[in-house]
Amino acid sequence: MIPNDVWLTAHKELADQNSSVWGPEFPHTWGFHHPYRIALKPTGTPIARKDTHLPDNAIVLVTAGARLPQEIHGAWARQMVELLHRRPNVVWLLAGGDGTMRPALHDAPQQQRSLLPHHQDLRSVFRCCDIYVNPPRMRGGFSVAEAMAECLPVVTHANSDRGNRVGAAAVSHDDDYFAQLHMLLDDGNMRRSVGTSMQPYFRNFLDIEQSGPIADGRM
Repeated sequence: MIPNDVWLTAHKELADQNSSVWGPEFPHTWGFHHPYRIALKPTGTPIARKDTHLPDNAIVLVTAGARLPQEIHGAWARQMVELLHRRPNVVWLLAGGDGTMRPALHDAPQQQRSLLPHHQDLRSVFRCCDIYVNPPRMRGGFSVAEAMAECLPVVTHANSDRGNRVGAAAVSHDDDYFAQLHMLLDDGNMRRSVGTSMQPYFRNFLDIEQSGPIADGRM
């Protein structure tokens, strides 16, 4: 790594000041607030629910990632399984990886869990879904951002590095997480309202297309 004069930071508190973010062996650099860091992939051919074996009348939760077997576990996974038992109209789509069942979900009703191996066009998949549920993990931010761009309400923890993707909508504890999720499941108007609010947040704070001269190579 070579010394630099300016660094781009998503954190407002680190902007407009010199700081030694790269360690004492490098000179201080000036922080420039630049939250835009997600470049959306283009969407492909539209898909329908039947293409992913999802019932038309179900409320579809979706989680995406390549490491879901390692990320879906513990108390959070148990509460998700309990939620499925309590709500037979809900289907949980797990997208990514090799499409194998996550060990923590073997007790989930078989007809309410759906597996989709790695898919190149998650945005089209998300258009078949109703809510993005993000596990308590330290990855998955790109899929969260894609879900926001597609107007999906996202339920996520604030203490994960993906909580900063959704701003004030992130929650601190599992109790708040599942309270928010149950409210979204109960109220279709709320799902649409929250989802619609996610898209402008993505555009205003995450979309690299809003980066101006940096996006088009002039910086």
